[in-house]
Amino acid sequence: MEGQLSIFDDLTAQEPISAVAIAEPEIVVRPKEVKEQDPEPLAVNSSFDFDIVAKFDAVKIEGSMLISDEDKEFCEQHQVRIDAAVALILKAKQFYADNEMSNIFLSTKNLIKDLDEKLNSKIDSFVSKIVTHFRSTYSVSIKSEKFRKYDHTVTYKDVVDDILLQMDGMNFSEKAHEEIKEAVRGTIYNSSKVKVQSQKVTIAGYLYFESWVGSWRNNRDENLAKLLRGVELFDSGKTVTRDVLANLAYDRYRKDWFDVFSFSSMNKFESLKCYMNGKVELRFKSHELAIQFAKEYLKYT
Repeated sequence: MEGQLSIFDDLTAQEPISAVAIAEPEIVVRPKEVKEQDPEPLAVNSSFDFDIVAKFDAVKIEGSMLISDEDKEFCEQHQVRIDAAVALILKAKQFYADNEMSNIFLSTKNLIKDLDEKLNSKIDSFVSKIVTHFRSTYSVSIKSEKFRKYDHTVTYKDVVDDILLQMDGMNFSEKAHEEIKEAVRGTIYNSSKVKVQSQKVTIAGYLYFESWVGSWRNNRDENLAKLLRGVELFDSGKTVTRDVLANLAYDRYRKDWFDVFSFSSMNKFESLKCYMNGKVELRFKSHELAIQFAKEYLKYT
């Protein structure tokens, strides 16, 4: 019917819904009564300092306090959407549970099963949107398969907490920087191949070139991409590689692979030169910068 909201409408894809406009589902959930026993008194001795407990409580930080206002706004918008979808699905489930019926074509039990699948799908979509936001905004790796199992009570704070657990005590920026450095270090299988002379850093056997229809093909473009992303981070502190470096990294086929590629607009980095034997030569603006890059990114000792 025109204007009627379907239970299978993708509510998580709609425009933000005002929290005030969301009707609470008319569902009364009465958990089984559990008689709680009074906790046993804590046995302490006279030397126990109860101030320690207060100090620990004082340093507890909620995960949502560690994200930016923009992140929080994004998460809250999607929280409103998932809450609306969950409320509608639960209301429909309750209706079918209270009005059970079946015939050869349809049964309310199957409808409830379909709604459970739809509910799980909406929860997965909600979690995926939060993860994708943080992954793309901060260029960090997030493994959602390591998250706890969520149900319809999930909030964005639950997801953020699971994301922060993978940051190893670092903030998003620090984690992104460390991952870029680790990625470059992972391409160095023998640190003895890294040499520093004056302003130049060379890595022997780093790339592999072969002749290809009037040009040369770099068969280790992933190595070059990781290296140049490290160069960008070292030079500008940014996690996104500028176009001139990114294009060079992923342009596998070139006729000029063995020319000198100069980058006059960069602050610390000057040029890159590749050799037919796979050696790569990076030139920085000072010997100190060359040493610093080699030690931080290339396992140089």
